[in-house]
Amino acid sequence: MIDMQRVMRVSLICTVKNEERTIAKLIRSIAAQSRMPDEIVIVDGGSRDATVQIILQYRERLPIKLLRVPGTNIAQGRNIAIRQANGEIIVSTDAGCVLDKKWLENLVKPIEQGNADVVGGWYIPDSKNWIEECIAIFSYPLLDEVLKRPEEFLPSGRSIAFRKEVWEKVGGYPEKLETAEDTLFDIRIKKAGFKFKFEPKALVYWRPRSSIFSFFKQQFKYSKGNAQAGLYISRYLVLVSIYTLGIFLVVYSVITSNYLLLRSLPLIFLTYTFILGYRRILDASRKCKKCILIFPILRFGFDFSRILGFFYGRFLRLKRK
Repeated sequence: MIDMQRVMRVSLICTVKNEERTIAKLIRSIAAQSRMPDEIVIVDGGSRDATVQIILQYRERLPIKLLRVPGTNIAQGRNIAIRQANGEIIVSTDAGCVLDKKWLENLVKPIEQGNADVVGGWYIPDSKNWIEECIAIFSYPLLDEVLKRPEEFLPSGRSIAFRKEVWEKVGGYPEKLETAEDTLFDIRIKKAGFKFKFEPKALVYWRPRSSIFSFFKQQFKYSKGNAQAGLYISRYLVLVSIYTLGIFLVVYSVITSNYLLLRSLPLIFLTYTFILGYRRILDASRKCKKCILIFPILRFGFDFSRILGFFYGRFLRLKRK
């Protein structure tokens, strides 16, 4: 059978800032691709470390176009990179990632075959210690759940390919957002009627946050971005309602000296933790048993960070109006 697939020009884009510890690994994984991009457009948002110098070391071996634009956020950086890109297909990834050898090949194939306008790849946690393993088990999406409803999957900016015309028609990444820009970008593309495809073989390895505090800080930022973009509001309101009820029960049990209720509240919270994450707890029991011990801490900090981020994001949204 003759393969009528049209080979299209591909531009790989990436934004960086102070990534001296990770950028070389990313570039080496790009160089090892089974199919090379026609160009690599990197936007540096104002690095103060050796990031730029490391990138420059690879310019003679790879078709790298480096743009230094201090003060830009991720969305602005991606839009700048795409405007400068000459490819018909844009593929995006992030510093801190390592690409599977067939990542780009698998990511662009459905577009070249005419089966998709946008392709989302998959990402696998590259944990280096048990804390990172716990964070990954607790928070990363589960592949089998995505495969059940691939049409609902919103690809991250660390593993996505799309026709450049798609980006043009939806107005690019929303530059007012510091986080959640890729989520809103995906939603706008879907609303515009473009065809999505999920490609689990387009793999990116991505390291989770290395401490519990940095994980909570990350979730605060994500939730702030979601709230600014007006995303998942009902979910956040449900979460706020649950913890409001919990606070009410604590206050009520103290005021009424109902110590039986007060002592039962931790058990209620553990039950809540298990109901929300039983699949992940079972996964932890196989991979890292001590992760189970900190799951309640992760749950409380995760929820509390999201609530704070949500309220701050809504405040910024109202202030902007």
